Amino acid sequence: METILSKVLALLGILIFSILFGIVPIFMSRCVRSPKVQWLNNAVICFSGGTLLGISFLHLMPETRESVHALRLQGKMTSFPASVSLADTIIVAGFFAIYVMDELIHALLEWAGVDHSHKPHGRNPQADSIIYIEKINKPHGRDPQADSITYIPRQLTKDQTTSTDNAAVEPAQREFHNIHIPGILTILALSFHDIFEGLALGIQEHNMDVYFLFLSVATHKFAIAFSVSLDFLLSGVDPKVIVLYTVIFSLVNPGGIGIGIALSLLSREDTIHSPMTVTMQGIASGSLIYVTCFEVLQRHTTEENGSHVSGIRNTVFVISGFIFMLGMKIVMGAHNHHFEEEMHGNSTASW
Repeated sequence: METILSKVLALLGILIFSILFGIVPIFMSRCVRSPKVQWLNNAVICFSGGTLLGISFLHLMPETRESVHALRLQGKMTSFPASVSLADTIIVAGFFAIYVMDELIHALLEWAGVDHSHKPHGRNPQADSIIYIEKINKPHGRDPQADSITYIPRQLTKDQTTSTDNAAVEPAQREFHNIHIPGILTILALSFHDIFEGLALGIQEHNMDVYFLFLSVATHKFAIAFSVSLDFLLSGVDPKVIVLYTVIFSLVNPGGIGIGIALSLLSREDTIHSPMTVTMQGIASGSLIYVTCFEVLQRHTTEENGSHVSGIRNTVFVISGFIFMLGMKIVMGAHNHHFEEEMHGNSTASW
């Protein structure tokens, strides 16, 4: 029961604070445009990427292997060639499943005429374009009735943006109220794998494991919520629409946690995870590896201007995040071992 309460608190915490971090740029627009703030946010994203990597390799993957082994001994999971690890196969299958889903979603967005810059290989190599604005009528030699897509560099401030591309941004603000669907699709493309992060948290059986995953998932979610909201703001999107997108973006992780809680309740009579829960945990582990490799490492470790100095700095943040989770795992492992010894001693004394 205490574990369920911890999961519910984690669900509410991620939901509420994701919304708060998402609307901060709206009320502190001048402050958040500072290069120092954007540098700090980028550092937090890289650090959180390292924590996600630590969650995958130090917790989810070993736990998945142990659960699969126990289920196979009980005959609840199919046999597999001795030379191949079934648990690792599930994890890799989860990685490729998320990869394929990501490509399909972006193909759908491209077909619909909207894309976002968080896709690493879809970025403009000459500028740090941050978010695409749909249905902007460009005045430079184009048909005024034709719809087009443009981008606004991250480095531009609001004053520079309005002075250099004012004719494009103002129509975008007027028309964005009528094009919520492409923006919502963009948000879903940014966050669809978050449901697996929430799922990984929701299926945990011990409070310490819930706190362990919450620390990593929440750090990453809050930093991304801030970054996405800032990107929309710098692109001239109406603040009311940003709030709508932030709420949608913030609901994905809690949805995954809710699914994980439901799965854990369905299998709570078992001494170990059910085959479905273990499979979903393996997929979640693969999805976290994908997020780290393709959404954090590839995007943030090397800047588009060709400078590798900032890339090295960001790599240090990623490694620091991994080392931090390694230390947390060691500390919590020692705590759990001490707790188990106390419980065993109490049960022996009562016997």
